[in-house]
Amino acid sequence: MREFHNWEKDVHVTAACEKLVQVLIGDEPEQGMENLMELEIPEDVEEKLKVADAKEEQELEKEQERLRQEEEEEEKKKKSDAEGTDKEQEGWTDTINPVF
Repeated sequence: MREFHNWEKDVHVTAACEKLVQVLIGDEPEQGMENLMELEIPEDVEEKLKVADAKEEQELEKEQERLRQEEEEEEKKKKSDAEGTDKEQEGWTDTINPVF
């Protein structure tokens, strides 16, 4: 899990793993809080958590879109570099074997 963030591309997966790590390194739960599914959450706190979750989701979507655009730009650059190399090789071949 320590090095997972170095190679994982999906921001949603990375965020989920970061949350898991926070749970794993967190303190032991207090008495009565062992099962968070049974814990009663006040409505105002629940609303704040929903807003924070929606905000985090938007940020993750933006990050994923930014990464996708970077990958597309990298692919375009690789393609244009490859085309440039092909043209250079064609020119080099014509110099060695000139066509008359």
